[in-house]
This record gives sequence, C-alpha cells and structure tokens, in this order.
Amino acid sequence: MKVLICIFDKIGNIIGINRYYDIILTVDFTGGIKMRTFLRVKPLSYIREIISLLIIIISLAITIFIVTMSYNRYESDSKKIREQYYSYHKRIIKNEVQNICRYMDYYISKSEEIYMEDIKQQVYTIYDIIANEHINAKNSRQDVKNKISSILDNVTPYPLTSYFLVELDSDRMIIPRANSSNIDLGILEFQNYSEFNNIIDQVQEKGEGFYNINCILDDNNDDNYKLSFVKYLEPLNVIIGSSVNTKDIDGVIKKELLERIRSFTYDIDGYFYVTNKEGKALVFSNKDYVGKDISNLKDDDGSSIYDEIITDVDRNGEGYIEYNWTKPEADGMFSKLSYFRTYDKCDWIIGTGVYENVIEENILALESDLKNEIRSNLFRVLLVIGLLIFILLLFQFYSTITELSVDGIMIIDSMGQVLDVNRKGLELIGITRRNINDINVNDIFRDDISTKMGIKKHVNIESVLDNRKGKEIPVEIHIKLGKIRKREYYIAYLRDLTKRISYEKKLEELALVDELTGIHNRRFIINEVKSVINDQKENKKPASIAMIDLDLFKNINDTYGHTYGDEILKYLANTIKDNIREMDYIGRYGGEEFIIVFPGTNIKSAYVILNRIKNIIKNHTFEEKKLKLSFSAGIVEINRTDVHNSASDYIKKVDKLLYKAKENGRDRIEI
Repeated sequence: MKVLICIFDKIGNIIGINRYYDIILTVDFTGGIKMRTFLRVKPLSYIREIISLLIIIISLAITIFIVTMSYNRYESDSKKIREQYYSYHKRIIKNEVQNICRYMDYYISKSEEIYMEDIKQQVYTIYDIIANEHINAKNSRQDVKNKISSILDNVTPYPLTSYFLVELDSDRMIIPRANSSNIDLGILEFQNYSEFNNIIDQVQEKGEGFYNINCILDDNNDDNYKLSFVKYLEPLNVIIGSSVNTKDIDGVIKKELLERIRSFTYDIDGYFYVTNKEGKALVFSNKDYVGKDISNLKDDDGSSIYDEIITDVDRNGEGYIEYNWTKPEADGMFSKLSYFRTYDKCDWIIGTGVYENVIEENILALESDLKNEIRSNLFRVLLVIGLLIFILLLFQFYSTITELSVDGIMIIDSMGQVLDVNRKGLELIGITRRNINDINVNDIFRDDISTKMGIKKHVNIESVLDNRKGKEIPVEIHIKLGKIRKREYYIAYLRDLTKRISYEKKLEELALVDELTGIHNRRFIINEVKSVINDQKENKKPASIAMIDLDLFKNINDTYGHTYGDEILKYLANTIKDNIREMDYIGRYGGEEFIIVFPGTNIKSAYVILNRIKNIIKNHTFEEKKLKLSFSAGIVEINRTDVHNSASDYIKKVDKLLYKAKENGRDRIEI
C-alpha cells in the first residue's frame, strides 16, 4: 500500500512530502483543500542505475575496442614503416648509382672534348708554322716542302697524339715516328688507304674538319681507328693533320674514372664497386679482390652472387640483390641489399648497397617511437573515458532522464497549459523554472497546437517558437498523449532545427558552387542555360552563351605543377566574374572550360564583353613566373527559330566553335 506522508507547519502549509505521490496539496485545517494542485515528475531512480550500468558496460567495450584498434594499428603501421623504409633505401642506393653514371657520362664527354681540342690546336700550331714559312720563303715550292720536313722534326706532339702531313702533289704522307732517341719522318703512299682518299675532296672543299680515319700511322703498322683533325693548306697543296687513337683515349679515361669512383663515398660507409662483364673486379671495398676474378663468389646458401647479377643485367640492365658480405672495419658477415646496373660505354657493371642491419636499427627506432606515441594516445583516450564515466555517473545523481535529453520536453494539459519542462525546454522557451506556469503552448508557437492536440493523439509538425527573449527558433514538435499516475497528459518533444536548417542551406549552396574557383558549378550553369532558353521561348528576349577554354593549360600544369595551375584557374574565374555584368552568370563546366550565360544579350554585344575580358587576361603578366595567359572561346545566340533546341544542343554548338578557335590558332573568339 502506498501512503502519502506530509509534514505541515502550524498554519497548514506543506513543508515536506514523500515521493510516492505526484499531487502536492496545500491545505488549511479549517477550510479543507484551499490551494491549487500541480504536477511533478517523479525521479525514476531505477532507470538511473540501469543507465549507469549501461554507461560502464559501454565504456568498457569502448576501451577494449580502442586497445584492440591500437594494437592493430601498431601492427599495420609497423609493417608500412618496414616497407617504406626498405623502399626508401632502395631509392637512395639507386640514385647514388645513377648519379655516378651521370658523372661518368659527363667526364667522358668532357675528356673527349679536351682531346679533340688538343689535336685541333696541334694542327693550328703546325699550320701557322708552315704557312708562315711559305709566306717568308723566296725559294721554290718544292724547297719549301723540303724545309717543312726539317721543321716537323722539331715538333713534339701532345701525349697520345701524332701528326702527319699529306703532300697531294707527290701522293705521299709524311709521318713523324718516335724512336728511343729522336723523331724521324716516315713516308707512306697514302693511295693505299681508301678511307683517307675519301676525305681529301671534303677537306679541300671545307678547309678543315674532324674525321675518323682507319689507317696506319705508327711503327707497329696496327690497323686502328684514329680521331683526326685535318686542315688544308692550299698554297702548298698539302693537308696537315693530327690524330689520337680512340683506344688510347678510352684506356686513359677508364683508368681515371676508376680512380675517381674508388674515392667516392656517401653517408657513413657507402661505397661503390665496379666489375667488367667477365667478372673481373675493378673497384672493390676489399682491395685484395681488385684485378681478380670474383665471378665464383658464393652466398651463404651456395648460390653464385655474380650469376644473379649477370642474369638481371642481361634481362633488365639493372636489378637488386640481397646477400651476405663483409663490412669495413667490422668482423663477420652482414646481410646487404645492393643495386647494380650496366654501364655500356665502358662495358662495366657498377653498384652500391646498404647493410640491412643499419636499416633494421632505424626501423626499430621508428617502431619504438610509434609504440610510445600509441601508448601516449591510448593513455589520453582512457583518461578521457574515465573522466567521462565519472562525470556521467555523478550527473546521474542530480539529473533525471529528461534533464539529460538534448531535446526540449514539456508536459502539457488538455488546455495547452505547460506543467513542467526540462532544462533544454527552458532554454528554448527562454524562461526559468519559476515562470513555467505562465506558459501556454498557444502563446509560444505560431501554429495552433491546442487544436491539433484535440484532434489527434499524436502530433508531428514543424513550427516556429517565439521565445520570451525575442528569438525565433525553428523547431520540430512531436506530441503524444500519455498517462502519468493514471491521468492523461500530453508530452511534447521539441527539437531545435536551427543547425539543421543552416546545414541544409549550406549544403544547397555547396551543391551549386565549384569548390576550387568559388564560382558556379556545372549543374548550376547548365540550369541557367535551360532557364534562358525557356525565357527566350516565352518572352522572345535575346540571349547568348559563351564557352571559353584556357590555352595550353596542360603545359602550365606540366611546367609549374598542378597547385600553380589551380591558382591560374582561380585567377581566370575571378577575372571573368569581376568583368561581366551583374545579370550575367559564369560557371565552371569542367577542367579549364567555363560557360558564361548572357541573358537579354545578342551575340554581338556578348562578343564585345568577352573580347574585352580576353584582352584584360592577355595583357596580365604573372611576374613570379613571367607567364602570360590567353583563352579561346565560342559564342552562340539562342535562336528563337530553333525552339526545339535543348541546353545540350546549344552547348554542343558552342563547344564546336570553341574548338574551331583552337584550330585557327588559339587566342580568338569564334561566333
């Protein structure tokens, strides 16, 4: 049995009451029930305990989930770190080898240029001596030629080079030949050398030049290719030349390159190795192997390291290999990752590598940092969850379910009088709890709520709440009839729609605006094209549509990058937007293409506007890049005779005109 327990003062006012009844009476002992009744919602304590238990269970579940996700993240990130770090070191060693190869290309090219300049200068020197002798000579031409032979005796050639003189009148070639003590002159019948005969006419016509000549120009009578520079001296009808054996050049350059590569290092212990394709070590970390055959070196599993390298070189010209190898200034064998490639100009294989224990040490350091980061984040999350649980449990002792609701909750009688309101409801209405009894729903909502309540047991509407602070708040109202202590009351739930409506408006705006340029997007501008077509059909007003495309925009992206290209598109869009009329519309159709709609405008007027904009853009210079822009465009007028043409039809027409402008040289407008 439920008993109402009240405590009265001497004049009959209730100063205390138990929680079993919802009706509180104010009584005096002489006149019975003297004052009004009012309703209070009894706190549902057992629901608090259930909710508290649910919060604890959910928090534990969240904690377990976070711990599991943290562990999975560590496993996943650790794997990614390993993959990325090995990939990074692969790129590093490959770049080092590629840089060495580029350096060798440069060194060979420069060395060849130096030797070419040497033989050229040597010819010029001899030419000047002989020409001067001829000018100053008073004897016959034959006497001059004889004297030239004595002059050549005293000329010492540059290293690796030789010189010669061809007397075309006597069909002989004079070649200085070095012996142990001096230089004498040998005489060869050059008719025997067809390659030299073939260049005589060219030398006489051009005066001088470089040639590759396969002829005998030394004591050993070796048949070698020589790079020669020759010059024709017409007064004496002789050809003066200087040569260098290409094999000698190659040998010297290769020797110099190997010395330089041997001295190159990177990072702490990075070095390069070079072998020929027969397996002979030319540059090696262990100097004992230099000059020896290393093709028989085996890995720990017995496989041939060199065979694997040759296989990849023959197939791809390059490759990676993992093997065990010694480490400078360290004992034992270490796992190593190497990159190698062929260098065809010297018929070499060049490579470098990184010891995997160095990579693993770095990975372990990164994994340790990752663990510490995850632990720190996990501690913060668990701390926040713990504090949240504490706050929620503490809050449960002082709040009812209704007070925790994010919606306003009101208890209303059949006349629309508000009997009780939760905290959110008070906030929405703009009152304090002491003013609750002064509120009627018909006074705060613009819709006739009481009438709807009388017709239906459940009411769902959207309305506007005029609160007591002068604010107009859009709300969603859900009212249902329910019983509290066997008496019927209406329970109303109020949801503030301010944010939702704001978000809807924002989404509506975003749906019509291009994210990059800030102007209208494709959907909006196509709808505007449709709109002006309909207006033209109904009002017979002229209208024009233009499509523009930025010229050579791909080159801008390729040269300066897509980020700079985006800035160019923003500039173009803003410039057009600032220079069209308020009645006109611009939208980004796609990529670097834009559509402009000119309502109430014929094609000639639209052309004048667009041409003015084209000149503004064309005359603008981007100082930081010294860049100028131009665009091509097409314009069509909406034809009142083509009443069946759709927006798609007009866009196709203006697109064809645009590409006609492109084909006609760009930076123009076609109509």
